[in-house]
Amino acid sequence: MKKGAALPIETVIILIIALVVLVLMLLFITGKWASLTSIFGGLEGQVGSALNDSSSII
Repeated sequence: MKKGAALPIETVIILIIALVVLVLMLLFITGKWASLTSIFGGLEGQVGSALNDSSSII
């Protein structure tokens, strides 16, 4: 291997995407997906109520 040779950026991006997909698949298979989506659902509700409050002030 040449001195200073590194992985191409495309390879790194593909590896990151593959790891994210693998983690999401594991969450879905193990049943942890529901708890993950409920966290995002709670955040969505908080953002929605904050937007409604700010629009009523205007």
